[in-house]
Amino acid sequence: IQQQWNILGIKTEVKYYSADDLQTSIIPGHEFDVLLYGISVGVDPDVFPYWHSSQAGPTAQSRLNLSEYKSAIADSALEAGRIRSNPAQRALKYQPFLAAWKNDSPAVALYQPTYLYISNGKIYGYERKSMNAGIDRFYNVNNWMVREQKQDL
Repeated sequence: IQQQWNILGIKTEVKYYSADDLQTSIIPGHEFDVLLYGISVGVDPDVFPYWHSSQAGPTAQSRLNLSEYKSAIADSALEAGRIRSNPAQRALKYQPFLAAWKNDSPAVALYQPTYLYISNGKIYGYERKSMNAGIDRFYNVNNWMVREQKQDL
């Protein structure tokens, strides 16, 4: 990224910080012009802490709105979506947020990891589930079997 920006005439200075420094001073104080940082949204699609206007100011509880993004449309959609428990209703309520976020571009998503796990043979009791982190591959591992039936020991 630095090389590409230099070609465009944008001078950049790259600084590396420990996780502790990032969490205790750099991120809370918003001591950056550009930040290359990974976030894990998780299974729940609620991104309120990252993009709601209330999380952008210096007194915000989470301070995770790293780009200090503020949008009344996004705020309204995030508030409406997070109070719905039905996934279809939530998805519908989040649509205006997604449109506003795409139009405003407060951040650039570089990638989203893909998890692929392969097994040798049939695993009984395995339930496929979406994965947001590597640990998710062990969802319901207590029900997995390599035989079709449980055997008394």
